[in-house]
Amino acid sequence: MPFCGDGDIAAELYGDRTCYAADLDPSRVATASKRLTGETVVTDCDTFAFPECLEKFAVADFDAYVNPYLALASFWSAAQRTDPIVIFGTDGQRMGIKRSKKTTSLPGCRYKKNPGWRKQYNSWWFKTVLPWLSGLVAPSTIIHSAHYCRAGETYWGIVAGARPDRTGPDTSDQQKEIDDALFGAAVSGNVEAIKAWQSRQKKLAPISGQSAPRVFGRPFVPGQSGNPAGRAKIPRDVVDACRALTEKAIMKLEQLMESGEPDAVQVRAAEALLDRAWGRPAQSVQIDPTPIAKHAVLRFSLTGDDPDESPARGPPAPE
Repeated sequence: MPFCGDGDIAAELYGDRTCYAADLDPSRVATASKRLTGETVVTDCDTFAFPECLEKFAVADFDAYVNPYLALASFWSAAQRTDPIVIFGTDGQRMGIKRSKKTTSLPGCRYKKNPGWRKQYNSWWFKTVLPWLSGLVAPSTIIHSAHYCRAGETYWGIVAGARPDRTGPDTSDQQKEIDDALFGAAVSGNVEAIKAWQSRQKKLAPISGQSAPRVFGRPFVPGQSGNPAGRAKIPRDVVDACRALTEKAIMKLEQLMESGEPDAVQVRAAEALLDRAWGRPAQSVQIDPTPIAKHAVLRFSLTGDDPDESPARGPPAPE
């Protein structure tokens, strides 16, 4: 437990467990060491304080006021852990985003496109924190997650571990929520979320016994078109049926043209039939070269490239 403070909350929650805690304030650490069973040290909590500990941690509680993610990344890379493991976190990043009106990023997180501070503030958990946690614990997965926000603070908890063996695809609401959050963050340009989402899809394929699901829209697989088959063609029977009505469509257009009565719906229907039967008529574009020639002459006079003429200071006087 980094950021343990006086240890009052930790003693109430984990009083029956062996605790490893840390904080920067020596007086508070002295108080916490009297309340907790285990080891409590004075140190910078952004790095894992017990790298030589051989015990496996079953619970990790990062009750930081501002940013617990550096400490969490250090813990995950160095600590011995049970499988699964429960992790809690508290952060005040949303408060900083709102006050500074600037976006922020988590360790190792990059955006191809800045999402904007309002969007990041409103979707902090689903599009920033949860995708980052999914990437951090990989190849393990987030089995369960919960969170709530209050007054700029985000309080969250996850259960992370190896995916249990299943005979069918995972269709739980919890996993769907994680999938949706990862996909949304990937679409917004979060590079780590794109990697985590693609890795997750590959893991789901052997579990369900099916090939990896086809990707529609973003995020695209690098080097592969989102629509490799191209635009769908109109079925031949539809084309033939429309061509069979060509004569009637022309007669309708002629009838409406001569009657002088507006009937936009019937005209549009006739045009649609003709378009599907024979394709839309070619569009011709006419270009008047006169303005281009005038522009070229004006540009020549302004540059003064003619050795026989002095540079003009403006456009020629009208005739």
